[in-house]
Amino acid sequence: MLKNMLAAFHWCPTMRYVAYQLITKWILFSGMAFLTPWIASASQAPPDTQSMTLNACIETALENSPELKVSYGEQAFQAEAISLARSAFLPRIDALSGYTRFEYPMRVTQAHENNEPGVFDRDLLETGIVFRLPVYQGGQHRAELAIAQLGRLQAMEIWKGTRQDLILNLHAVFYKILQIDEVQRSAMASMQALEAHKTTTRLQLEVGRVAPVDVMKIDVRLAQIEQQLSSIQADRKALIAALLQLMGMDRANLIDVDIRGELKAHPTKLPNMALARKRAENQRPELAAARLELDRTKAGVKAARAVFLPQVDGFGTYSLRAAIPFDDDHEDAWSAGLQVNLPLFHGGANIARLRQAEIRRKQADERHRAVTLKIETDLEQSLARLTDSLKRMEVNRKNMTLSSETFRIEQAKNEDGKSSINDLLDAQAATLAAEVAHSQSVMDYLLARVEWRRAVGTPLWPVAETGKE
Repeated sequence: MLKNMLAAFHWCPTMRYVAYQLITKWILFSGMAFLTPWIASASQAPPDTQSMTLNACIETALENSPELKVSYGEQAFQAEAISLARSAFLPRIDALSGYTRFEYPMRVTQAHENNEPGVFDRDLLETGIVFRLPVYQGGQHRAELAIAQLGRLQAMEIWKGTRQDLILNLHAVFYKILQIDEVQRSAMASMQALEAHKTTTRLQLEVGRVAPVDVMKIDVRLAQIEQQLSSIQADRKALIAALLQLMGMDRANLIDVDIRGELKAHPTKLPNMALARKRAENQRPELAAARLELDRTKAGVKAARAVFLPQVDGFGTYSLRAAIPFDDDHEDAWSAGLQVNLPLFHGGANIARLRQAEIRRKQADERHRAVTLKIETDLEQSLARLTDSLKRMEVNRKNMTLSSETFRIEQAKNEDGKSSINDLLDAQAATLAAEVAHSQSVMDYLLARVEWRRAVGTPLWPVAETGKE
């Protein structure tokens, strides 16, 4: 019956056009009615799925990231190094005890008067307390304390840099997931449009308006989009795994992650490079860490030179000496004084340490220069990416509008029999490519903004508003 109706429409262009429009709209409406519950269920996260926004991902990563914890633990280690360096200024008190067995009887207690024989025995028991106070060490202890204090500050700056890199990586992965979701939605919309047009083409085929190859071409295009969707889903799973790794979350204890966010950008004017250089000089943690490392090596040179100077220590002892078995002939005595130690020859060890310290200082100076050059490169590259992504985003936005309108026109012309299926498929492919390119450029722009803030040294947490530096 339907075939007879279409045969009648074949001889009446006006009725044929109206019928094709009604059938196409009915197919689209039915397809959307069928897909609406599925789309709604897909947008709602299952009960065992954890919804994550960008802020939630960053908060979780700052709390659980093992790399960040290791970097933060270095600060605690350097804090203990400060306590260790300060202990060198305080007196040392040691308790000593020992037992000695001689081959022949020896004097175990000293004579305190002339003609006093003392005590002789083969067994000697000696115990006591030794007190030592550093008076002057040539500045070595002060240099070591400065090294420890600078080390803690350096560890803090390194932790800041690690934190910045972690947040930047989270932005990159999170934005890429959002971009993949945009591509997936565009591909699914293209499939729905092609499925609707395929139904119309089949009806046209039955009345002899199109060739069978036209339906085959649509099927080929649908298969290509299905392959793209399969690849997109695989990439998304890999990105989710990378996101969980950055957040320090155990995949075995989590069923799935539902990413919540929008890939939108509000373009702003390009930043000022001269101002950015000044800010980066004061804000980049890598540069601050390099400066502190240079200061540490300079203090290390001072500590190495200090060993050539005299060292003065105050000391005091209280001891008890007795034979075995213990009797009244034991001796207890105390002593106190100053001791001066001047190193004369240690086999070249002190000179070698000084040379090592000088080499470390030169290395730190070159690392500081390398970091300075890298910051300049980071600023130039991030500004170039920001400029490029901004231009591409504007061009792709216009191209997406034009390609969408072109596809609509080609679809209407094909329904009227005024264009070939190849023109329609080309317009559809161009529309999908334009939407993918636009989402990619938006993602690149958003990430370029974050990279710019990272290059300048602006803290990436809390997250700034989209499009603002």
